[in-house]
Amino acid sequence: MPKIEVLIADDGAQTRENIRKILSLEDNIIIVGESSNGQETVKAAVETKPDVILMDVNMPVMNGIQATEIITLDLPETVVIIMSAEGDQEYLRKAMIAGARDFLVKPFTSDALITAINRVYEREKKRQIQEATLSKIGRKSKVISIYSPHDGVGKSMIATNLAVCLAKDFDQRVALVDLNLQFGDIDLMLNLTPERTLAGLISRYKELDADLMEQFLTEHKTGIKVLAAPPKPEYAETVTVYCVERVLETLKNNYSLIIVDTSSVLQDITLAALDVSNYIFLITTFDLPSLRNAKLCLEVMDALHYPREKIKLIMNRASGDMGIKMDDVSSFLDREIDIAIPSEGRIVVPSVNQGKPFILTDPQSDVSECIRRMARTILDADEEIEINEHNVLSKIKRAFLRRRA
Repeated sequence: MPKIEVLIADDGAQTRENIRKILSLEDNIIIVGESSNGQETVKAAVETKPDVILMDVNMPVMNGIQATEIITLDLPETVVIIMSAEGDQEYLRKAMIAGARDFLVKPFTSDALITAINRVYEREKKRQIQEATLSKIGRKSKVISIYSPHDGVGKSMIATNLAVCLAKDFDQRVALVDLNLQFGDIDLMLNLTPERTLAGLISRYKELDADLMEQFLTEHKTGIKVLAAPPKPEYAETVTVYCVERVLETLKNNYSLIIVDTSSVLQDITLAALDVSNYIFLITTFDLPSLRNAKLCLEVMDALHYPREKIKLIMNRASGDMGIKMDDVSSFLDREIDIAIPSEGRIVVPSVNQGKPFILTDPQSDVSECIRRMARTILDADEEIEINEHNVLSKIKRAFLRRRA
């Protein structure tokens, strides 16, 4: 049985002594150090790199919440159990946001302490095993972001039908992620009522693994799994880049394709999705504001060093009576339109209003065939697209966008 190395952090000498006595009776637990304030704890953690830290909330110099946040960022393989005399939900919320994996209310029993240590240790080891195989599994998975800098171009409609098409017509395991955090509507387009959404993952993303991920997904009758956007706009502010990156990486464990419906705002969270995407389907329409924004977006993506083959340009609601020719659009955007989706409002509008994807209700329509072409573009591609993930370019990109703003 592997030994679990534990660091005890509490400003009460008697408390440390009591914990030491309890743990000394366990053959699989070794105490590697003690500390009486947050600053000492951070230093001791760096020196000993324990498996588990028992961290008191209220300590001098630096409190336990602050110390936990530093340690979980610098030592991601060390897990923290917060100890507090208060069972207040606010303490628990702050502890989990800081990165703690469990919470013990003093006074606790010997069994509760030992169970908590073994539980968080086993979860972390399982997570590490999954992380070790993630890159290998990830190569078999693809992330596809549906993006447009202009609202109202049919982005969510395309994302929904593409996900359903890949699952039903091509027998793929598909996850659909709604990253339109303030006003996401993927659930409406699929007539779903999610019990859990992305908002529920905020406090638990550091312990996220494939099993936990499944608890936050809602299954559609076609087999696709949906991670819905937060239920209220104000929750969007609590979602971080790190959470989104972890969600997308974890989904690669169980799904061959991850379709992401992004926000139109080119901010950090949207960039996090675009960075790790194998393909970006850039949606535009024939109206001038949409085309202008698409051109600006292509310029930004070029400045951010996205490979041209990573970006597929999709013209939605393509119609010959809009006063603009396709050749004019290609010339204006300095690239060819990859797929032109016809304007078929009589099919698309009822589909959206009823929450029934048209790829199911009108599979033989021209608009459905265009969605299949998009699916084949994803599945038939052999080229390896460079993915700028967790590298220095991310910081450069964000700085670039701030300068443009």
